Amino acid sequence: MLCNGKNIGMMEDINNTEVRNNIIEAAVKAFHKDGIKAVTMDHIAHLLSMSKRTLYQVFRDKESLLLACIKKHQEEERLFVEKTKCETDNVLEILLKFFKMSLDDVRHVNPKFFTEMRKYPNIVAYHREVSKKHAIEGVAFMQKGIEQGIFKKNIKFEIVVPFMQSKMDTLINNEIFEGYTIREIFVNTIMVMLRGCCTEKGTEMIDKFIEQWNLSEQALPAEYLKLADSNEIRKTSR
Repeated sequence: MLCNGKNIGMMEDINNTEVRNNIIEAAVKAFHKDGIKAVTMDHIAHLLSMSKRTLYQVFRDKESLLLACIKKHQEEERLFVEKTKCETDNVLEILLKFFKMSLDDVRHVNPKFFTEMRKYPNIVAYHREVSKKHAIEGVAFMQKGIEQGIFKKNIKFEIVVPFMQSKMDTLINNEIFEGYTIREIFVNTIMVMLRGCCTEKGTEMIDKFIEQWNLSEQALPAEYLKLADSNEIRKTSR
């Protein structure tokens, strides 16, 4: 009987985890497509052919669901970085691959998602906490680039890393850059700052990376670029 009870409990845990993951997956797609405000809990329940009662048993409100979506995305980013570290120990190569992956993801996200996310206190607090942690980890990571001869020795990354973080958040939601894609903004701001931190070795890596990136963009189907640009072009959502 005890074994049967354990088996039943394990099955319930598996089912609950599956339901939770399905909800998060559906919510991520909806939030990214339409923004946060336009997506209601009723809408998500309808997408999953699920009762609202079941949905609220898993997530008490939309903000808790949104937080779960953000945490899932950050875990995916962490796994990507870990996988990349297994392929190379070059700090700049890891960083550039991460940037490309992030920008490829962002180009499919409705700009409203980023501006509307700021209206949720728990999300803002969580983002601030995670940013501080990433800044500390980022400084230690960039220091390895100095040892590898990629970054200049006189750069104070304890200033550069949090500055770049704050600037990226600002750039994504700044109406001054309306009409430009995230990629254009990034290449002409963050990448310029990063390039200024590099030795000749690092600069050559960045230039080669951007050249290959441009070629890969040109090789994409026209239908893909049209769809991506419709989401990626900066729009004022205030």
